Amino acid sequence: AVDRLSQLQWPGNIRELRNILSRLSLGEGGNLIDEAAVNSLTDREHDRIGSHKLKSSLHDVQRKQILAAYAEAGSNVSKTARKLGVSRNMIYRTLRGTQN
Repeated sequence: AVDRLSQLQWPGNIRELRNILSRLSLGEGGNLIDEAAVNSLTDREHDRIGSHKLKSSLHDVQRKQILAAYAEAGSNVSKTARKLGVSRNMIYRTLRGTQN
């Protein structure tokens, strides 16, 4: 387990490593923590991060489509909402997000 942990990259530095070690010690219920346990936990963590990145990418694509439709509609929120089949509130939320 120690060899496997030393091979991994820790972009969150010591806090990320400490979190993984805590989760390993709690999850194994007194059993020996081996390489398989490390791989299982780090694979799940990697999947969770990948899922977050995918959601973020989809959100960016949706935002770009709304902004393009808004520009095509001459900056008319109601026309944009009708064209996309979404609520005006969604258009407003997207526009507020671009002003930050």
